[in-house]
Amino acid sequence: MMFPTQHVNDLLSTLQLPSPLQTVSFSLWKDKDLEIYFKRDDLIHPLISGNKWRKLYGHLLKFYQDGHQGILTFGGAYSNHIIATAATCNLLNISSIGIIRGEISDDNPAMKIARENKMHLISLSRSLYKSKNLSTLKLQNKEIDWNSYMIVPEGGGAENGVVGCKEIIDELDTACNKYDYIITACGTGTTCAGLAKYSNAEIVGVSVLKGEDTLSDKVYQLCKKDNFKIFTNYHHGGYTRKTTQLMTFAKSFTEETQIPLDYVYTSKMVYAFNDLVQKNFFPKGSKIVLLHTGGLVNAPIV
Repeated sequence: MMFPTQHVNDLLSTLQLPSPLQTVSFSLWKDKDLEIYFKRDDLIHPLISGNKWRKLYGHLLKFYQDGHQGILTFGGAYSNHIIATAATCNLLNISSIGIIRGEISDDNPAMKIARENKMHLISLSRSLYKSKNLSTLKLQNKEIDWNSYMIVPEGGGAENGVVGCKEIIDELDTACNKYDYIITACGTGTTCAGLAKYSNAEIVGVSVLKGEDTLSDKVYQLCKKDNFKIFTNYHHGGYTRKTTQLMTFAKSFTEETQIPLDYVYTSKMVYAFNDLVQKNFFPKGSKIVLLHTGGLVNAPIV
């Protein structure tokens, strides 16, 4: 799929696409008769990596199709989506605004990267942020031509965010023969929905958020298919939370496989996958792909 501008096609040429697909040999899985791969979307780009790029892909198509001048999006103070959007817009000479939940600290590395990539950051109280009501912001920032900005939802979700997942499936179909399962971490559920929509494999989603009992409904609304299952009991306390058990496992996995994980998303996904493997959730002989969704800029496990 090509964009209606050479600038984006130039950017695409700098990204590592297709991302590598590598076999994984981990001691805890050796006797399970499973064929396991890792789709390394974390290697796409240092700042625009993982599913953040995949979701931005569809939003960029919409951006150029509708002729907007800038992109406005939302995120927490440590959001990888904010980093990826800022970097993408900077490389494409697109004006960007980031609406940030809560206070913005000068010591925050994510906000520093966003500023370095020319994103205009606006702090919003948690209560106003929750409502996503921009009326107050517009009154306080009248110098901004708000109508010229396309709004990208928090995390790059919604229907436009699903589109880029087709590229993941196309790459997998080219790189290997039929696979039975794709495993992914879930925040908004957009990536899970995209994988389910464009693949006939079974998709296993691992929610990193606490109390996401409606996530399956959200995913279904985006893909209108039922070839997915979401586990909500591997969040380790909730978003950005971590336990000693999680960190110990993740470090041992990285030491043995040399695949880096972040503690917000992929560590919980791999932890959940390992637990399911030990419980013989996957039939013997299954071919399984674990999707690395990035996140190493903000929350690497070291």
